[in-house]
Amino acid sequence: MRFRRRGKSTKKLIIELTGLVNYLTFQGGSRNVFHFNFDQMDREQKLLTIRISGAHFSACAYDLRRQIFIKDSYRRVPHSRKATCEVSINNWRQVIESMQSKILKDVDFCAISAPSTALNDSTGNCFGATNYNDLQLDEVFAEILSLPDQNVEVYSNSTSFLRGALESMPNIEDDCVAGIEIGSDLSPALRCNSSIVDLNSLQNFRNCFSLEELTTTSLLKRYYEQTGISLLNVSDLTNLYHKHPMAKRTMKEFCEQLSSFFASLRLLYPIKTLILGGDIIYPTELMYMLQRALGPVSLRIGNRLDFTTHIGMSLLFKETQVQLATL
Repeated sequence: MRFRRRGKSTKKLIIELTGLVNYLTFQGGSRNVFHFNFDQMDREQKLLTIRISGAHFSACAYDLRRQIFIKDSYRRVPHSRKATCEVSINNWRQVIESMQSKILKDVDFCAISAPSTALNDSTGNCFGATNYNDLQLDEVFAEILSLPDQNVEVYSNSTSFLRGALESMPNIEDDCVAGIEIGSDLSPALRCNSSIVDLNSLQNFRNCFSLEELTTTSLLKRYYEQTGISLLNVSDLTNLYHKHPMAKRTMKEFCEQLSSFFASLRLLYPIKTLILGGDIIYPTELMYMLQRALGPVSLRIGNRLDFTTHIGMSLLFKETQVQLATL
């Protein structure tokens, strides 16, 4: 998968063109496995992790030396697909500048996570609007943060979510694990052996599935078409599940489609565990429906909101630096 990037070293492009992200296995349950240069830094250095989706923008600061996220640095605001490129960039800048100056001090690196369509040169539009076609995310945030381009890394939401979920659920030892985050975009990834791949980058996956309807945007649109009631968040719909028959019917139909997708995915890949993430809270009867579709495959529910993706970005960034050092 070729990311939309310019001015990067050949070494970094080699890693990105594979479409795979190798990760290290943690030894003895230790979470501080990285003993590269991170714990030998002679001064505090920080990584700013940024996640962009069709509905939200979030940012968080990570202390590379202490290997922890910095308290009170997390920010999350709505992001509209309909906003112009200029408006979005201005909003992103304001969110970052809203962090305390002491948090932004010593930010030397940035890791960005975005929908696969924003990273793929073949896409027709990146964030749902054609004026994003030529947007270079690494260059945008390098300018906002006054960083060199080479200090900014770009990953997909799919790989970042699964990498963070595997860290949050360290007891998963299966060789083949899928991670699917359902939001305004569908972010599917697969870990086989020691590699994570964004399924949206695989031609056989794209040929088999039409994923536009398996998003929270589509779910809320269905409910509006049936009732004329416009809801802002999918949590509003799940709260109505036991109160409004049409809410129950809409969610059930959505989960039937999701179950069909899971069943087909299981036939295409030798998945042993599937980690499901996103903002949707599934009632018990719908959870049973999804598990039945997966058969013997174990279904795990990831943390809500998007902090799992920020965890994944911090790990991918560190692992990328280790890989570069060995080339």
